[in-house]
Amino acid sequence: MTPSELVLRATWGGRVDSRVRQAAMVWDCWQRLAALGGFFARGWYSAQTKPNQIIPVSSLAILEADITRTCYAGHGGFYAFIQSAGELRYDEMPPHMSITVSVAGCEGGNRMAANRVVVDMQVGEKARLKDPLPFDWLLGIGPQLVKDFVDVWQPDAVSLDSFDLVKLNPHKGSAHPVVGYFTWLGPLVAEPATLPDTPVREAYAGGTLFGIEPATPDPVGDATAIAVPLYESGVLNPIPFIQGQPNSPKTIPSINPDPGHHVPGRIMAKVKSVLGSIGRRLAR
Repeated sequence: MTPSELVLRATWGGRVDSRVRQAAMVWDCWQRLAALGGFFARGWYSAQTKPNQIIPVSSLAILEADITRTCYAGHGGFYAFIQSAGELRYDEMPPHMSITVSVAGCEGGNRMAANRVVVDMQVGEKARLKDPLPFDWLLGIGPQLVKDFVDVWQPDAVSLDSFDLVKLNPHKGSAHPVVGYFTWLGPLVAEPATLPDTPVREAYAGGTLFGIEPATPDPVGDATAIAVPLYESGVLNPIPFIQGQPNSPKTIPSINPDPGHHVPGRIMAKVKSVLGSIGRRLAR
C-alpha cells in the first residue's frame, strides 16, 4: 500500500522567535527543500482572501512582509503557503507542497504544542493517476528531510509520516510526537537508550533519528511495526510546554492564543478556497 500523501512535521515547546527569525526559518526551509530537486524546487505563493488572489513569494523581503501581515499580537503567528499560482483547480494539481506554520511564542499545553510546522506533500485527486506522488523518491530522501527540519526549526520532534501512521498514535493533538517512516526525537521527548534498533538509526543534533529501510516494499507495514510497540512502551514523553524544560506533573499549562481560530485545517481550507475561486475564473 502506497499513501497518496506524505507529511513532514516539526513540533517544539514554548520559544519566542521574532518575526524576522520566523521568516528566516521559513526561507531556509524552502531553500533546503528546493536543493533536493523534483517538485520541491517549485516556487511558493501566499493566498490572500481579501481580495481573492495568489501572491508569489519570491524573496525574503516579500516573505517577511507577508508574515507580518498574517501575524497576530505579540511574537506569535500563523500563516500558510502553497506551491500553486492558482492556474489549476486544486484536484488537478500535480505533486506539490503546502506549508502551515503556527508559532505561539508561549507555553504549550496537554493537547497542543506551542509551535508546529506541517508540510503536506500531495497530489490532486484527478491528477493522481497520471502523475502520482513520487513516494519511493520521497522515502529515499526521508532521513535528509528530517535532518533538514531539525536544523532549520530546532524542534523537539520531527517526523515524515502519513495518515496511516498518524492514526496509530493513541494520543490526540500535536503535544504528542508522531512516529513516522522516519522520526527524530529530542532528549526530553525520548531517551536514546529507550528507542528501538531500526534500519535507519543515528545520533543527530542532540537527539535520535530512526526509521525504516527506505527501499522496503512495505513501508507502511514496517513503520507500523516500529510505531505500535513504541507507543505501547510508554517511553515517549509529550512535547515540553517550554522548550528545554521538562514538564512537571504540577505544571498547569497555558492555553495557546485563540486555539479555535489558528488551526492548520482552517487556514488551508481558506487557501484551497482561494485556489478554487481563481481556478473557476480561469476556466470561464
